[in-house]
Amino acid sequence: MNNSKEIDVRVYYHNLSKSERSKLLGYLFKHFDLKINTMSSKLSEKAPNKLRPIEEKVIRDVISEGIWVQ
Repeated sequence: MNNSKEIDVRVYYHNLSKSERSKLLGYLFKHFDLKINTMSSKLSEKAPNKLRPIEEKVIRDVISEGIWVQ
């Protein structure tokens, strides 16, 4: 999708409720084996580690397609 590059995944993540964050992280773990604790840490406001480009692309695609919500 064209708008996937416009999504700031950290801002999107922080605008989610706690249960929605949990659901998104669970989806990423189940379908892409992205560890929940690692992704939670990398998506935090003061993240010590940055998302790798492939992680960021996967998360943007999942968000833009809205497949994690279903």
